[in-house]
Amino acid sequence: MAMEQTRIFELQHSLVQHHLSRLRAKHTPSSEFRRHVRILATLLAAEATRNVAVQPISVETPNEVTICNELAGRFAAVPILRAGLG
Repeated sequence: MAMEQTRIFELQHSLVQHHLSRLRAKHTPSSEFRRHVRILATLLAAEATRNVAVQPISVETPNEVTICNELAGRFAAVPILRAGLG
């Protein structure tokens, strides 16, 4: 039976590394742990959705009408972390 090759992506970002080190610290208080989990989840979700399809839309700003991007479809992000979302 052929083994399926697993792709692993390690996010090398200074903010991710900072919050991850705080999660790992033995003496991090529970409230701080939960805060770091929430921040880390946001950073990871941003990276995971980096290439989500977008579509151009016209937006009226206080100065002019400009073209911006919005998500082209709907999607769901589900966290799978040992600590959940704190």
